[in-house]
Order: sequence, then structure tokens, then C-alpha cells
Amino acid sequence: MSDWNPDQYQKFQLERSQPAYDLMDLIGPRNSMRIVDLGCGSGEHTKTLHERFHSIETVGIDNSEGMLAKAPRAANLRFVRADIREFGGEGEFDLIFSNAALQWVPGHEDLFTRFRRALRPGGQIAIQIPKNGDHPAHNVAYKLEQEPPYNQYPGCPIDENVLPPEGYATLLYRLGFRSIKVRMSIYMHELPQGSDAAEWLKGSMLNHYKAVQPAEVFALFEREFFNRIERLLGHEKPYLYTFKRILMHAVR
Repeated sequence: MSDWNPDQYQKFQLERSQPAYDLMDLIGPRNSMRIVDLGCGSGEHTKTLHERFHSIETVGIDNSEGMLAKAPRAANLRFVRADIREFGGEGEFDLIFSNAALQWVPGHEDLFTRFRRALRPGGQIAIQIPKNGDHPAHNVAYKLEQEPPYNQYPGCPIDENVLPPEGYATLLYRLGFRSIKVRMSIYMHELPQGSDAAEWLKGSMLNHYKAVQPAEVFALFEREFFNRIERLLGHEKPYLYTFKRILMHAVR
């Protein structure tokens, strides 16, 4: 994955933040918590998490050097550049938090098994994963990636990586978690116009294509993507961008 552009991602910072706050509302406070935030991005939510739950230590993990360069500073708050796929541990954390990151990680059955192992007894997971692949704007990218010359390169894997909500409920149950809560929420974002959906995805989904395609091919892909979004949605002003997300919380 190419390095993310924090300025592009944060164009819709307010809209992207609400699921993180909703996720925090599911967490039960405990004394002396050690917290890890997987896919922390530029770290604003990590700092909020750290301060809200008065943790003795919070670690933000992300693989984007550009994002981590924007990370805030606070006592007992630190950030590590690493890949979520390498995350592990033995009873080290009281909370594993992840907001809008795990869609990029394959093998969730194995990943959640490692989450359980990394938690202390009574530890919690609080995870939000986008599940919006059937939205018209996302479908534009999926159709375009199947056309030449783009079909020579790997397609975006995020929908393949993500289980349905009931899949996570079953997985957490089989791993022995309790107080399991899994829900699909639809967030509604009013954008000035339909073409802004392309700007939104430029800050997230399009990073995959930028990473796997040569620069000259991606330039063509991006231009055609924006043109098709404009033809499909550009006439709608304002535009209601609906976004489905899976929120889950459980206790070991």
C-alpha cells in the first residue's frame, strides 16, 4: 500500500470521526487500562481514547509514515509504524480498538484469534469496519478495475476481506467472547454535490489502486473514475452519501 495522504483523508474529517466516537461509547471503562489502536492513522482518535479512559499506556499502530508524522503527543501515548497483520501478544492489553482499518487486512478468523490472545481476561475489543461495497460510487471503481489496462493489476480486496455482521457475531462467540454486540449502522453524509463522493474515496479506497498500478496507469484510472462519478452522481446537489459500517464490541 502506498503511503496515505493525511490532508486528502482529512478533507472529510468530521464525517469520518463519528463512527469512532460511537465505537468509544460501547467501551466499558476500567482502571489502569493498556490500550492499542490498530490502524490509528494520524492519531487524533487515539489521543481522545487515551484521555477519555485515563489509560496508563496507549499505543497507536499504523503503517503510514505520512499519517504518523501528524500524530499528537501526550504522556504515556506512543505511536509505532507497523503492519496490523503482524500484530500479536500474550495478555498485554485491556482494550484493542480499531476504527476503519481492518478492511485492508485479510484473514479475519486468524486475526481475531490473535486479538483474543493479546487481551487480558476481561479485556475488550471495539472495532468498526466499513461495509459499503455495494454503494454506486464504490461499484464504479470495482467495474473499472476489471477493464483493460487496469485488469492487469490486483483489484481492491476490502470487500473480500470483510465478513458479514453475523459472521463476526459467530466468530466472536466461537472464540469465547461474551457480551457480544455487533451491529450494522448506516451513516448519512450530506456532501455539496455527488462528485464529492470521488474526493471521499480518493482519500481511502483509491489508495489501493495507486499502490498496485504504475503511476501512468493510475493517472488514467483516477481520471476515468472521477469522470464516471461525475456522470453518475454529479447532478445531485446536495448529495446524500450513505455509508454502511459494522460496529462491534465484546469482552474476553
